[in-house]
Amino acid sequence: MASTKKNGALFFSVAALLFLSALFLAQCDSSNGGSSSDEVAIILTQFDGIRIGTLDLERMVAIGDAALSELSRFTNHESAEIRWGAVMSLGAIGRQLDTGEKTGPMIAKCMDDPDIWVRVTAAELCASSGFKEGLSALIDAVDSDLKLRLSEPPSPIATQAIMALKLYTGQDFIEEAHWRDWWDQNQDSLEWNPDNERFE
Repeated sequence: MASTKKNGALFFSVAALLFLSALFLAQCDSSNGGSSSDEVAIILTQFDGIRIGTLDLERMVAIGDAALSELSRFTNHESAEIRWGAVMSLGAIGRQLDTGEKTGPMIAKCMDDPDIWVRVTAAELCASSGFKEGLSALIDAVDSDLKLRLSEPPSPIATQAIMALKLYTGQDFIEEAHWRDWWDQNQDSLEWNPDNERFE
């Protein structure tokens, strides 16, 4: 009888341990991407479109690969601010977790976004990852007279595009026509040098 009680107690102890372990793992999954769709949506909707600090990129990176499909979906959102946040999040995950091969194509399609703010950000992220198509999209923005959001004081989009082009090509043009001539002559031969983080 004592043996039966002992076996019964052992069974319930093991069962309780298994239950608690399962509960712990479920909580971990929830905090680390188990409910990544909800988490991604919360992070993006908390971004106020004005202050970059309201876009919690650290939290997004913590979700990691589990966030990618949802972020890709949000790049088609009706709000330009949400789309921009999704692009920035994809870039952050790609940089931190070395998933550029996954995030690159998702970001690249945003170079056709209807909002120039999103296009230029996507183009700069693409160029910084060795996708030379980003250079052409940046050149398209050189003659823009619009201002960057999240910039204090307000900075022209053209200035941002030119700075990125200079950084990733080593060229020093100002006018769109000069950049376009250079691109037409060199695009086929450009290769990304990861050591210098520049096209050569």
